[in-house]
Amino acid sequence: MTISVTLPPVLAQSQCPVFAADHKTHLAEKTFVVSTVAGLQGAMADVNRGLGTQILLARGIYTLNETLTVRQRGVTIRSESGNRDDVTLRGKSMRDGVKQIVVVEAADFTLADLTIGWARQHAVQVRGEMDADRPRFLNLRFADAGRQLLDVSWGDDHAKPKSDQGLVEGCLFEFTDGVAPN
Repeated sequence: MTISVTLPPVLAQSQCPVFAADHKTHLAEKTFVVSTVAGLQGAMADVNRGLGTQILLARGIYTLNETLTVRQRGVTIRSESGNRDDVTLRGKSMRDGVKQIVVVEAADFTLADLTIGWARQHAVQVRGEMDADRPRFLNLRFADAGRQLLDVSWGDDHAKPKSDQGLVEGCLFEFTDGVAPN
């Protein structure tokens, strides 16, 4: 038995409410394809409003001045090419700029196929105390963060929920200058 799937054409830009000028409109799978920091921030805002589930990053370096916070369940952020060397999400440095690149506050998040780092605290922080279960980190290069490259926090109250059933696979963790400042 052969199953054929035909994807509908890209939706009109008017259907992408706020940031249509900054990123390509989403496809039927609720996917945003971005190529600029403004497009990435706009797509993240749309995803957090439930308007999409996946952000694909075109080749390039995305230098962030503010953290990307994932608040919706089932979000994926990945490179369009599948090559972790093609896309970099970064802050200014380990000592200056944004504190975290990505903060995950919801379950079933996936980050894949890119390089991430150069943040004052963490490249990625998973908020376990918010029950951010089943995070997946696939084919990533984590580099140069002031504290942890990948942090799973649990807050001050040990009775609160924790992040369970996470997966880290095919990732490289490195400090290019030797060690972290903290």
